[in-house]
Amino acid sequence: MHNEPKRYEWDDDKNDANRRKHRIDFAAMERFIWNYALGPDFQIEDGEEREFWVGPIDSALYAVAITMRGDMTRVISLRDASRAEKRAWRREFQNDRQDP
Repeated sequence: MHNEPKRYEWDDDKNDANRRKHRIDFAAMERFIWNYALGPDFQIEDGEEREFWVGPIDSALYAVAITMRGDMTRVISLRDASRAEKRAWRREFQNDRQDP
């Protein structure tokens, strides 16, 4: 599925805005654990397919929106997972992993 190493890219202005609003840098995606990611949910926005995932970075759960651009994974948004997203993630992975 998503076990292979990923190469990430993003818009620096969007990353700055995300960091101010959500207090996390897109570079944290290097530590996103894809083996424990819930998703994807898909949405088309501005003619572009976007994937929404929930998964762990370090000891917390995050929600990320990405799109594929060739072999690059473009990060659109990264934020703390909502309470409902955390519940759904825990239902899926509670037997496999205790954290986060």
